[in-house]
Amino acid sequence: MRPPVDVLVIDDDEAIRDLVTAMFTEEGYSIMTVASVDDALEVVGRHPPKIIFLDSATAEASAGDAAFVTAYRQSPPPHAPIILFTAVANAAGYADQLHVDGLLTKPFEVEELLALVRQHTDRTEKPLTEPTP
Repeated sequence: MRPPVDVLVIDDDEAIRDLVTAMFTEEGYSIMTVASVDDALEVVGRHPPKIIFLDSATAEASAGDAAFVTAYRQSPPPHAPIILFTAVANAAGYADQLHVDGLLTKPFEVEELLALVRQHTDRTEKPLTEPTP
């Protein structure tokens, strides 16, 4: 098993994945991105993240989102906090339904995103090691 990654981002939007990859890499965090919850389930066992950002573009995606949250929490620990990362209407209600650990609504401020990562990775400054791809 490879060392844990700091951040896992699950987002079907390639532009968002590219943006957060550049941002986190610049800040010295290791990051993995995937386009779907199915891909995420394959990744988390091999590369345990310290925090997971789960995008949800529409309420129709809720079955997949709920299945991911349930399957992940039933997998062997440790479990990273899952932050819903979305622009859907009633995001707070949806986050409650999914029983996730937090909510970040899009559009967001970069510092909001970095603060969540710092909080969950116990980092207050840039790490000295290179991020893993």
